[in-house]
Amino acid sequence: MEREASTADTLYLSPHLDDAALSCGGRIYQQAQAGLKVVVLTIFAGSAKGTTRTPFAQQLETRWGTRWDAIAMRRQEDVEALSVLGAVPVHWAYEDCIYRRAETSGEPLYATREAIFDEVSPDDSVRPAVLAAEIERLWQDLGQPQVYAMLSAGNHVDHQIAAAALVRLLEGRPLDVIFYEDYPYAEDEAAVQVALGRLPLAGLRAEAWPLTEEALEAKLKSVACYRSQIGIFWEDTEAMRASVRAHALRTGDGQLAEAYWSCPGCKSEG
Repeated sequence: MEREASTADTLYLSPHLDDAALSCGGRIYQQAQAGLKVVVLTIFAGSAKGTTRTPFAQQLETRWGTRWDAIAMRRQEDVEALSVLGAVPVHWAYEDCIYRRAETSGEPLYATREAIFDEVSPDDSVRPAVLAAEIERLWQDLGQPQVYAMLSAGNHVDHQIAAAALVRLLEGRPLDVIFYEDYPYAEDEAAVQVALGRLPLAGLRAEAWPLTEEALEAKLKSVACYRSQIGIFWEDTEAMRASVRAHALRTGDGQLAEAYWSCPGCKSEG
């Protein structure tokens, strides 16, 4: 796996090329403005290794508006988006689940929309234990920064695997971790509760992180950089802006905020 050997004050774990900005863009911007070095690790950022696409993957790429390497284009979007926030991107070469296949049979593991929000396939080659070791090496390389990790609301298999890797990292060692609610899946409160119930962690505390208007505007500009993804979740950019703002106001009970769960000295009970 590619890693950028540098130092950081905060490390955000992002399964896909937009998750951190969508969920934490305001806080990332505020931290960067305060002089902190923020690194965003996107785990599933590798280009598809094969040339054959499932009909489902082809459908997604068409909706993304791609004419070439879809993930390479999305990596460029991520560089642009994180530049707006003042964060440093690190992209790992794990394939998105829509491209992964069983090592023995070569059959696609997640060939439908329903499959990517179901259980992780036992034939998936991305192993949480291996991923946990990679994350720990990067964390050590960066000088043991504060870690922000996805809660895994919404049940996307890549989010599940990333969350499972973090739980493995926490086995036998306490670590201060702050979990973020995966937006836009976190608009469904039931999905958040399911994710919380799945984490074998004690002491999680809800936290609404206040945002300034400037921070929200930076977040909105950042999210707008993911042009391939706007049509996946919203009708257009204006609808995205309205939706993200409304969610921030709901999170802060009338004030702009993002949703987090702090876990001081977090340790896996699994």
